[in-house]
Amino acid sequence: MLLLKFFILVNLLVIFIQDMLNRAVYWILFPLLIFFCLGLYLISGSNFSVILKATIINAVFLSVQLLLVTAYFFLKTKQWVNITNNLIGWGDVLFMYSTTFFLSVINFLLFYISSLIIVLSIWIVYNVVAPVKNKQVPLAGFQALFLAFVLVFGWYQHINLNSQAWLIKYIDK
Repeated sequence: MLLLKFFILVNLLVIFIQDMLNRAVYWILFPLLIFFCLGLYLISGSNFSVILKATIINAVFLSVQLLLVTAYFFLKTKQWVNITNNLIGWGDVLFMYSTTFFLSVINFLLFYISSLIIVLSIWIVYNVVAPVKNKQVPLAGFQALFLAFVLVFGWYQHINLNSQAWLIKYIDK
């Protein structure tokens, strides 16, 4: 189990480094991330049907988000816009879909929203302190780094991020 956690963290760090340096990530890292994640959950005894149900709900939510962004740019420009051409990279999309396998529905929503807020905040501060020529936001890279921190924290605190039981317990206090 420790080896899978190590592979997950290395994979996330490689995604971060590649996205920061090249604004591109090797596509093979995403299936590997899913493979390691599912392996970790299956070895730890998580219920596969629960993971599958959460993954489907997370993926549908993400798909709706991407459709809404596409619809927004269609209404704005009055023509169909492929958002993966100039607005968001394929690596960003693939990373976000990869994270649907990691987290329960509530945890995914918390991660998704907080990671977007954190990435935007970091990018704004980064551009004020040291303006960069490349204006593309390394979204997948920053989200991968944030997910690594979330996972390490969860593992350290013995929190199963594929369940929202920890959050319900915290809210009930």
